[in-house]
Amino acid sequence: MTIPLVSEIPVRETMVELLQMWVLVEVLGIICLPLTVTIFKNLPDRGWACTKVVGIALLAFCVWLPLTHELRNELVGERSLIV
Repeated sequence: MTIPLVSEIPVRETMVELLQMWVLVEVLGIICLPLTVTIFKNLPDRGWACTKVVGIALLAFCVWLPLTHELRNELVGERSLIV
């Protein structure tokens, strides 16, 4: 497998993906704003700087938790077959 050169990567598709990621992070920040304002109410910006980080972390946790739970259930099922 060869790594494509930068000149071979379509610029338009890359820019669309970048724009989609930017919009996703902004929406996550807006969704998490009430949470961060409540938690960081003593900060001067009331947690505005932390909203995107908290949003990405919550999204990652919400994706990770069910996948881990499924993996754990599969491993427990395999152990019961062995015993």
